This record gives sequence, structure tokens and C-alpha cells, in this order.
Amino acid sequence: MKRITDEIVEKVKAECDIVAVISPRVQLKKRGKTYIGLCPFHSEKSPSFNVNQAEQFFKCFGCGKGGDAIKFIQEIDGIPFLEAVEQLAYQFSIPIPEVEVSSVEIEKRHQSEALYNVLEASRIFGIKNLQSDFGFPVRQYLSRRGLTEQTINAFSVGLAPMEWSSFFKTLRQQGFSEQSIELSGVCARNDNGEFYDRFRGRLLFPIQNTLGKTIGFGGRLLEKQSTKAKYINSPQSPLYDKSVVLYGLYQARQSIRSKGNVLLCEGYMDVLSMHQHGFTNAVASCGTALTEEQVDVIAKYTKHIVIAYDGDNAGKNATMKAIDVILPKGLSVSVISLTNKEDPDSFLKHFGSEEFEKKVTSALGFVQFYHSLWTETGKLSAPQDFAFAIRELITKTLSIPDILSHHFFFKQIAELFSIDISLIEQEAVLVKESYKEQEDFRKRYTAPSTQTGNSTTDKPIEKLMVSSTEIVIETPVENVQELTLPNSEELNLLRIALVSKKGFETVFKTFRITNDHFESELCKSLYARIIDAQANSEDPLTLLFEDETLSDEEISLLRIVKVSLREPSSSWEKFDVTVLPEHFEKVIPDYLRTIQIRKVVKHLQELEKQIQLNDEQGTLDVALLEEFSKLDNQRRSLEEQRGK
Repeated sequence: MKRITDEIVEKVKAECDIVAVISPRVQLKKRGKTYIGLCPFHSEKSPSFNVNQAEQFFKCFGCGKGGDAIKFIQEIDGIPFLEAVEQLAYQFSIPIPEVEVSSVEIEKRHQSEALYNVLEASRIFGIKNLQSDFGFPVRQYLSRRGLTEQTINAFSVGLAPMEWSSFFKTLRQQGFSEQSIELSGVCARNDNGEFYDRFRGRLLFPIQNTLGKTIGFGGRLLEKQSTKAKYINSPQSPLYDKSVVLYGLYQARQSIRSKGNVLLCEGYMDVLSMHQHGFTNAVASCGTALTEEQVDVIAKYTKHIVIAYDGDNAGKNATMKAIDVILPKGLSVSVISLTNKEDPDSFLKHFGSEEFEKKVTSALGFVQFYHSLWTETGKLSAPQDFAFAIRELITKTLSIPDILSHHFFFKQIAELFSIDISLIEQEAVLVKESYKEQEDFRKRYTAPSTQTGNSTTDKPIEKLMVSSTEIVIETPVENVQELTLPNSEELNLLRIALVSKKGFETVFKTFRITNDHFESELCKSLYARIIDAQANSEDPLTLLFEDETLSDEEISLLRIVKVSLREPSSSWEKFDVTVLPEHFEKVIPDYLRTIQIRKVVKHLQELEKQIQLNDEQGTLDVALLEEFSKLDNQRRSLEEQRGK
């Protein structure tokens, strides 16, 4: 294993030429004793990026970035210090001495090298297939989709033929072991132990890391088949973690820096189409909802994310989830508005780059996005809806780490809802009180980590959603099954059941809600307590707090519910905003549908895994497909009814 010492670092700094390092990435012109060019880290029309060859440093007088050659490589490639040193050492032929490492480390390194080689060979084989005679119809298909040869080549799009094991046979002929081939995810074994190609009959989209090395693949069906998933991705491997990787980031990273933002879309084809139309800062998550880890990766390149998801309900739901991930990370977010039938690829085909640029320029901030969405779906049709919508936006604003920005968003909320900003700020204080109760709950159930030497064993994590704000509760291993924490809909049902006798009657008698409607064991338990308290007291909340048989978990959850047991303050009355009994009957069906949708989606995900496994193994379970179709129709029906 190579060991980079301080002496090696100093040698790299002394022997590498910063102009030679930067000039392949930036067009430099000599001006006097320095070189100038357009900064690769922000968008500019006049050059403010200076490179001093004599002093071996760069400085941009526009964005302020500067440093030596190592710092430039770190910034431009988004890699750690030692990787940048190693990259420069290789470029300038500076040897790095090898040091003795454990056999485990050596094996791990050899395994990684073998996997990289298998995946690179697979990428090349996929390209050859697409360029072959039998790949001609697929090339025609891509042409009909509007993709040029230049775009296809830039992203190394390939083809996996319908043959059972053409990739496996080719890789074995090239000398790769069965173990490496299987671990790479390109091929898998069926129940009989036979190898088959995971992506057969699909377009291949190589997924690369920030150094341009292939670490996995996405596969898209060439023909629509009801028995197969449209897209599949490589499984987790030592090289590929779908929760961290962003498709197209290798191609987009410099453009993201120069344009100052990233366009985040859903699919591989969207990324290709956007790059082809000049939006070279586009990336996509790899077959998964946006994760915190992916936002952390994006933050190395820009602090502004523009979401360009599909315009349908699924796209809007994914957008809302993405916003909830982005805001607590301190990045700014805006949303491109597309109609129900459009995605970025289809919009660009129908309307072109100029119109899409207008969409990017006029992208909505998160406050405007929610206001527009709620208005469009009729969720702001009644005065009382305003209070709930405003609290939701206040909660999201408070999740932003930059406290100074809160006033700016509070002002936006006040303007959109035509109310005084002082009311927003008063409500924010009450929401913060709720946060304090949540934090107390988190601290109570945070298990101390077990330390062995210098290592820390992390405890499993449960998550609690309170008014769409996620808090993390770490619980000891033995308690994970016992403490299933509630989602926001279940909490809201508890709140209504406690807020008044009318609220309780609406929950218990009108909608006949029982323990079976709750997923959380903690909510089931507390709901049973509420039923007894409402039946035996005019002041059920006091009775519950005085009940010594309540567990610590129930008491803590009750405190969280209690903080939210308030009607809007008297200041809201002039806006005719109150919590009316008929409002309960309006929101409860939505809560129940959301809970049911969550259960159905969970079941669908389990079925989808089994269907994908059957697909990979070449087997067909008709009953399983029928069950999936029935459940999916149920989900669609529930989603259509939600909010009506």
C-alpha cells in the first residue's frame, strides 16, 4: 500500500507545474507574469481567475477560491487531500513508496482492482454490442428518442443482448474469476447455481465515480413488458452504494461549479437529454429517493439544487421528500414546474432548450412551490387550511441551519398568505417549543454508544416524524422491536382525539378508528389510554399525566402531542382561521389514506424485490404479478382520493 508522507507532499508541491495542472481544465492566456482564464468554480463572462506560475498558486478574484495545485485538484474533482496528492504524483512521475499492510488490506485492495477491471470490461463490451450489427435496431431507437451519437458516446451507453449469459462468458474468457464477476453485480446466480446476465435485454447506463471509473450499471428495458421492471440497477457492492452515487456527476461536476447550481432529475434518459440540450449540470439519483449522503456529495460542488423531477403526482411527491432532505443540510432549493404529462426529456423534445431555460430561471423557491401546489390541488380552499399550511412552512423553515435566513422565508410566507409577519414569528416560537419537547424525547431514548478501544458501535436508529420534521431517536438493540415510533399522520389522529370531546367523537365514533389503524405500537398503546381517559374524565389530558401506570415512552409522546394541542391564537381570528369540528372530518380521511398508502407501498416494495429476483432468474410467478398489479391499482386509487 502507498504511504504519502509529508516529504512526498512537499515534493509534489515543489515539482509539479500549476499551469500544467490547470491548463487542461481551464483555457489560460498569458498576461504579464501571470495567466488568466474564466473561473471553473463559478459562472462569469470576464476572466477573473489568475494563475501565478512563479509562486505556484491560483486565485479567483470573483468567487475567492484559491490555493496551490493540490487544492485545485481537490476542488475541481471533489476528492480528498491525499487522493489529490496521489493524482499529481502520478501525473508528474513522482514515486510514492509502498509500505507493509495487513493481508486483509491487501486482499481488499486486490478485490477493488478486480471489480474495477470487471466493470470496465463490461462497459466496453456493452458499447461493442450497441455498435454491432444486432445493435442497429437499438441505435435506431435511441435516434428516435432524439439522442445523438456524441451524447451516447459521452455517457458510454451500451447494450446487453437477450442472451442468457453473454456477459458472463465474455468476462470469463477474459480471465475474470466467477467471484469477481458475481460481486461486481454484472451477473448473478439462479437457484441452480447457474450464472446469468443481470441486465440482459436492456440498455446499459454505466454509473461512474467522480474519477470516471465505472462502479455499477443502470439497465432500461428496450420493450415494455408488464412482467419486468422498467429499470433495474446494480446491487450494492464494495464499489457501488446507490445511496451515495449520483448518475452523471462525473460529466457534470465542472459545469455544476461554473453554473453555480445542479439540476437534479429522476432518470438516466433525462440526464442524457439535458446534457445534449446544453444543461450539462444535470444529475440523477440512481434508482432511489434523494438521500442525505447524496446531498452531502452535491454540497462539495454547489450550494444550490434545482429540482427537475417529473410533473406527475409521483414526481411532486418525490420533490416534497427531496426538499425535506435538502433544507436541513443548509443548501438552497428551487423547483422547476412541469405539467402533469411532462418530464425534462419530453419537455425539451416538445419545446426546446430556450423554453426549458426559462423554466430553470423561473424555478420556484420551496415556499412558492408548496403554495402553488396546495392552491392547484384545492388544499387552500377553506380558511382553516391556511393555518395548517403556514405551520407546515414554518416547520420547514426552522429546519434550515442558517437562522438569519429564517426571516427572509417568514416574509415570503406572510406575503403569499397575506398576513402580518409578526403572526408568523409568533407561531414560530410555538413550533420551537414543540422542538424542545421532541429534543427532550430524543435525549431520553439516546443509548450511550459502546466503545471498544478507538471504535464506536452505533446503535440502530428509529425515526419520528413530527409535523413533517424528522428527529432521530437511537434505541438499544434489544428495544428496537418494542419501540416503533409514529409518523405525523398517527400523531395528528392522537391530537384530534385529545383536543376536545368533539374531536374524540369524530375519531372514535364517526370514523371508528381502532388500534389496528396505527402502525406504531407506541401510538396504539397511547390511543387505548386516550379512549379510557375520554370516557372517564372531562379533563382527559390531566388524567393521563396523573396516570402512574403510563410508561416513560407514553409520557414522552404525550408531551409532544400536548405541545400541539392548541387552536390558533386569538390574533388569527381576524383572518377567520380556527380549528372547526368540520375540519376534523375533512383531514381525518386524508390521514387514514396516507397511513394505508404507506402500508400498501411497503408491501409493493417487498413484492417488487421478489419480482425483480424472479426476472433475473428467468422465472415467472403470475400470481405474484397479479397481486402486485392489484395493490398498485389500490395505491393509485388512494392517492387520487387523497386531498379531495
